[in-house]
Amino acid sequence: MHRRFGSTKSETDVSMEILKGDGREAAVARLGIAATTVRAHLSRIFEKTGVCRQAELVRLLMEE
Repeated sequence: MHRRFGSTKSETDVSMEILKGDGREAAVARLGIAATTVRAHLSRIFEKTGVCRQAELVRLLMEE
């Protein structure tokens, strides 16, 4: 993810949590960060990858 889209480590961590498929709140709990931080990372991830929804992000990451 980092090489392909230029994401930060934190953005990559959030992406990998979303890839697990159990939602943002689970990612918040596992990463120990605020829900607003996850939303901010997801916004930047969406911009960098050109997707608009978490499902699209998961599909994109599964293709890698």
